[in-house]
Amino acid sequence: MAKRTFFSFFRRKPKETLEDKIEQVLQKRNIASTPATPVAAIKDARSSSLSSILKTLKSTVLNAFGGGNRGIFRSPEWDMSKVQLAFTNESLFRRAVEKYVEQIRKHKWEFVGNNPNTVGYIRKRFDQIATVQNRPIDDLFDELAFNIVLYNNCIIVKHRNRKASGGKPRKTFDGFQRVPIAGYSVVDPTTLEVDRDDFGNVRKWRQVPTTSTFLPKLAKTGTPEWPAYNVVHLKDKSSSPSQFFFSMPMSIPVLADMEALRELEELSLLESIKVAVPKIHAKVGSKEQPGTQEQVDDLAATIRYITGDGILVTTERVTLEDVAKATQANNILTASLTYFRARVLSGLGMSSIAMGEGDTANRSTAQVISAEMQSTSAKFQRLLKKGIEFYIVRELLYETGYTEFTLDDTNMVYIAIPEVDLAEKIRREAHYLNLYLSNGLTEDELRKELGRDILSDPEREDLYLHKVQIPLAKAQAVAKAVASENSSENTSRPSNQYGTQLAKPSINKDEYLKIWNNCLTSTTKDELFSALSGSKLETYDITLLKMLLSEYLRDNSVQTAVNLVFTAVEPDITKE
Repeated sequence: MAKRTFFSFFRRKPKETLEDKIEQVLQKRNIASTPATPVAAIKDARSSSLSSILKTLKSTVLNAFGGGNRGIFRSPEWDMSKVQLAFTNESLFRRAVEKYVEQIRKHKWEFVGNNPNTVGYIRKRFDQIATVQNRPIDDLFDELAFNIVLYNNCIIVKHRNRKASGGKPRKTFDGFQRVPIAGYSVVDPTTLEVDRDDFGNVRKWRQVPTTSTFLPKLAKTGTPEWPAYNVVHLKDKSSSPSQFFFSMPMSIPVLADMEALRELEELSLLESIKVAVPKIHAKVGSKEQPGTQEQVDDLAATIRYITGDGILVTTERVTLEDVAKATQANNILTASLTYFRARVLSGLGMSSIAMGEGDTANRSTAQVISAEMQSTSAKFQRLLKKGIEFYIVRELLYETGYTEFTLDDTNMVYIAIPEVDLAEKIRREAHYLNLYLSNGLTEDELRKELGRDILSDPEREDLYLHKVQIPLAKAQAVAKAVASENSSENTSRPSNQYGTQLAKPSINKDEYLKIWNNCLTSTTKDELFSALSGSKLETYDITLLKMLLSEYLRDNSVQTAVNLVFTAVEPDITKE
């Protein structure tokens, strides 16, 4: 040990500059945090006890015969607790997750399909599950969306109960009996471990005591375990290498950036304090006429007892100077903060515009950024849709009597999730409508692509075709026959594919609205027709309106029928 001399006590450590602090932050950020390997995740509990030796021997024998290590549960390759901690502490990350969840769950999800019976059954089953678990089914979907965004993994546990389920027991294709499902719950991935064989197939799941201070710790004796068939694992397989069982959360690459940003913000706060409360150097005298120690002590005492809003009056021999040079430091901090904030937002697929902040970007740039976020949200939607349909809906339909081999597209039920991008939704719907009009799709196929139920016969009678177009065509045909008796028909009403109409309507929109309002005051059919006969409308137009009104007055009031009919024929009668 080196001797400490008397003078060593007076040697001060060089003061760290702001540049040194920022360099330390950058070095810390550049230290790569490698995920824990499956082997590293296993606790190294070596012992020379007889039980440990036998357990090791058993595992070796099982491996030799292809059985794999049983009862060895491994934690996720990624530290999910860090992701959870970042969400609870970093406002930027939290808001980004919330924005994605808002986009995913912006519109209500609906169950659709070609078979009304199976669609009705699935809706009924989810209502039963909501009743048994005493929470709306939308809460389950919200939780699924949140977990898939935050962790890129979502673990769903199936709860089976014959008495609390509307399904029937079933036998799987490989001969196992399954009790019907009564509910689903989403489990925190930070508390889970999984037991897999040598080929990666899951045998069991286990929930371990949590280290979170916000959640109660699980008793070691009551650690829950679930077999593989009672757990659904939704994950984005495109976000991490195939050798990893758990998908990598989107925040993993930016955790270090968020930590660096946090430290830079703390430095910025310290610099702000320095500017707000500057350190002043007071100098007494000059090089030619230095001040005495007594003068220095007097000035120090005066400054010490002066109030915050006081004024210091000195002679020309006293000089006051701000020690802190904050201008350059603030410039460095501002640039660093901007850089790391942009890195965090970029890593999360967000932007200042998407976060609701003002930005200097133009409209086209803002649209591109918004489209990027919507694209990521749509990816999460597709992942949830595929998982719910394959792992949840199918099994619920199996409980009705369908099997893995008999359930086809005709009886399958799908979940319709509205598009996040409205413009893309309109383009897609227009494409399918064009296919339908060109005989490329049937009506049922079109409605399926649009996320709509197949129409029943009573529902089809309520379409615009039957409500407006067909009655309008019939009325035009009758009006044409009546108007043909007029001797001026050939000169004033040429015929075309749409029927006989005026070459140029003779009534303007204002006059049409007056007739419309006058008809609304009628209380009976006779009063209504009398008002039409006394109007300035042509004979053809009067006949057309009377025919349509007669059709609508069967099931509607006078006012409702008038509004429907006058709206439908307005383009054919008015000049505008």
